[in-house]
Amino acid sequence: MFCSQCGKPLPEDAKFCQSCGTPVFETASDSTLVLQKNSELDVQEEVPTQMVGTFYSGLLNLSNSLASNFCATGIATYKTLDAFVHRGEDDIEDLFFQVDQYFKNFLRQNNIYQYDESHLEEYTEDCRTDWYDVFQEAVSACQKITEELNQEREYRAARKAGRGRVVGGGFGFSGAVKGMATAGAMNMGAGMLHSIANGLGNAMSEAKASSAKDDFFKNQSFWDELQFAIITDCYAMAEGFTELWDSLSLGQFPFYSLDNFFQAQTIQSSIQEQQVPETQLEHALLEMLQLYPVNQELYIFAVKTFPQGKENFFSMAFDYNIDLYAWENHRRSLAQQCATTLAASPRYCVDYDEISYDLMDTIEFMAEIYEDDISSNFIIFSNKYVKEKSSLLDTAQRSFASYKNTHEIPVCFYMPHGNAKEGIFLTNQKLYAHEGHCVKIYTLDTPHTIDLVDDDSGPHIEIDDDLRLSTDPYNANQLVPHLQFFAAYCAFLCANQDFSSANLLQDVLQYTGLSCAALSERASYESYDSYEESDVEGDVKYCSECGAINEIDADFCSECGADLD
Repeated sequence: MFCSQCGKPLPEDAKFCQSCGTPVFETASDSTLVLQKNSELDVQEEVPTQMVGTFYSGLLNLSNSLASNFCATGIATYKTLDAFVHRGEDDIEDLFFQVDQYFKNFLRQNNIYQYDESHLEEYTEDCRTDWYDVFQEAVSACQKITEELNQEREYRAARKAGRGRVVGGGFGFSGAVKGMATAGAMNMGAGMLHSIANGLGNAMSEAKASSAKDDFFKNQSFWDELQFAIITDCYAMAEGFTELWDSLSLGQFPFYSLDNFFQAQTIQSSIQEQQVPETQLEHALLEMLQLYPVNQELYIFAVKTFPQGKENFFSMAFDYNIDLYAWENHRRSLAQQCATTLAASPRYCVDYDEISYDLMDTIEFMAEIYEDDISSNFIIFSNKYVKEKSSLLDTAQRSFASYKNTHEIPVCFYMPHGNAKEGIFLTNQKLYAHEGHCVKIYTLDTPHTIDLVDDDSGPHIEIDDDLRLSTDPYNANQLVPHLQFFAAYCAFLCANQDFSSANLLQDVLQYTGLSCAALSERASYESYDSYEESDVEGDVKYCSECGAINEIDADFCSECGADLD
């Protein structure tokens, strides 16, 4: 059992939560959750759950999009902390205006037309407060730095004004005049020196202040905090919307807050950390979904964790207009595409019987078998080479492959020019490419093409017809097959993680309809002696859909009927 308030595990027969003191609600023996309702309230009939699911799904997508886009482009948009403080408040308010527009459109879709954004703001404005606290951090930092700068300026001005002055003198009128002239010249010179010193001091202070403002403004943690606060407030605005809906006597519209979501995540974490007994697993998952039934990722987690309950979880999701069948079909389609790309990789066709779902085992195997290919410009990050090439790895991360995710594992690195600041860096989740001023990042949940081509500009590596890296053809000819394999392999691991069996080869054959003999036959056709297409390659056509081998003059695949052109 889990606390309905904080999500922490509960001892059996507990009447109150040991962490927060919340009374424990009873649950039915068949794991169907029972919501405790206040009998003193006149509870209206609830609105259809599919309407609720549609509302929250749209709100989730909108709030995440608004917050992430704003914060991802904030530094480039405002350029300075002063500009952000001056304009940022109005721009963030515009984001919330778009959320109110979403609420208005939802009402109109349900034939309610008497409310516009200004009416909705009366219900939602007081719900959004977190973002302002974060924004005030920026305002306070800017004011503090500016005040310190002004204080230093005032100090220098006062010091100049209060400096000691030379008084002229002498015997007789002419002597006095001469003495005064001399003193004036000395005072003027001293004043000039003070002015120069103050100018330099002020310039240094301004540079220091500018640097301090930049340090705050360009600190990613500030933007992460602001993004989270904006999303939190967008969700909180839903409470105001549900109050408006309920006032119309159209049925009770449930409010699911971020607190509900965090409580559900606490249960999820407890399950992931194996704190939940096997006998209580299904009940825990049901309780997690009851706390926050409008999030697709929680249903996917439930399906993966307890496959026996798949039909029930799919049905619950459908009740909230979450189509897990569409999700499953999409993921299987991606997995099939990635399997087809992997089965077309020369290195996989040669070594398929040694390649498994274990990423580290595969890396170690490839590094050992192809050790002769490992050089100063190509690294496979086995345990040996992670240690030997740690400085190279650090340089690449600082330059362009700056991943922070601890689950992101380096796989291989190709440096066409022998410079660790450029090249193609592959992890188990992303492909980073950098040449000159161009940096591209590709996620590996879809297949990508990596080709060695030659044209008027010379030989180069081409990624998805999108990025070109100039290279040495002889060297690249030996190493591009490794890049093709690792990119296809990691993409298949990502795409098929929801459906993988214990045997990678079996899954690839099932997706592609190929046999081991067909893979071996493909391997025999491959040649790496030249970056030009081999003569044998010109005698056959591979189907891009199923991977089958066809005659060179075939227009359609003999296996699946796909258009070969």
